[in-house]
Amino acid sequence: MSTRSVFVERIINEVSENRSIPISPKPQRLKQVIDEAVRYFHQFADEAVEFEYIIIPRGVTDTPLFKSKRQVQLPKCVEAVTGLSETGALLNTGSNNINPDYRKTNFNYHLAVGGDSDSMLYGVIASYYSDFIRNFVLRRVTFEYSSHTNMLTIVGRDHFFDLVVQSYVHISEEALFEDQRFFEYTVGKTKMSFTNVFGFVDSNLIGGLSLSISEMKEDGKAMVEDVKEQLKEDRQTVDFVEEF
Repeated sequence: MSTRSVFVERIINEVSENRSIPISPKPQRLKQVIDEAVRYFHQFADEAVEFEYIIIPRGVTDTPLFKSKRQVQLPKCVEAVTGLSETGALLNTGSNNINPDYRKTNFNYHLAVGGDSDSMLYGVIASYYSDFIRNFVLRRVTFEYSSHTNMLTIVGRDHFFDLVVQSYVHISEEALFEDQRFFEYTVGKTKMSFTNVFGFVDSNLIGGLSLSISEMKEDGKAMVEDVKEQLKEDRQTVDFVEEF
C-alpha cells in the first residue's frame, strides 16, 4: 500500500506537471489539505469505510462512564453504527417450548436425510444456520451514536450478555492513498489552496510560460466538484438498491 510520503510526491508531481513548475510545498499546509481530504472521504465515500463487527464485553457496564452516562467509548475509526444486538437471548420463534435437539422435529432434518440432493443441500445449510442461531442468538438493543465523539449510548434496559456492534470503520490511510478518486479530490483541493500550500503567485516561468493562480484554482474546483458529484451519485444508487 502507498505511504503518505509517496502520496505527497504524487500530488506534487501532478500539480507541478512533473516538476515543470519550480514549486516546493509548505509541509504543514499540504498535510492539512490531505488530512481534510481523508476526513471528507471517510464521511462521504462508500469505498473509504468497511463493515465490521465490534464485540463489547458484558463487563463494560461496570465502568464509571457507563454507570454515569450509559455510554461506551468506541474507537475513533468508527464512522457509523447501524445496529446493536445482545448475545445469548433466544429469538421469538413463536413457541416457548423449543426442543433442545431441534433436528428431531425440524423440517430441515427431514430434508437432509430423506429428500433429493438439492433438498439435502438446503437442509444441511439451514441446519448449520439453525446451529448458529441457537448458539449465537442476537436481540436488538436501542442505541444512539455520535460520530463526532465516538460515544455509543445504550438506551433503555440493562443488558446481561456481550453486545455486538454493527459498524462501518475507516479504511487505513495507506489504502485510501491508492484510491484514484481520493487522489483527484486531493489534487483539486491542493490546486484550490495553491498559494497557501506553495507560496506561489502569478508568475512568468522560464521559456515564456505563465502561471495563472486563478486558472489553477478554477481547475482544482472543477476536479473537486466532479468527485463530489460522483460520490453523491454512488450514495443515491446504494439508497435506491436498498429500497428494493
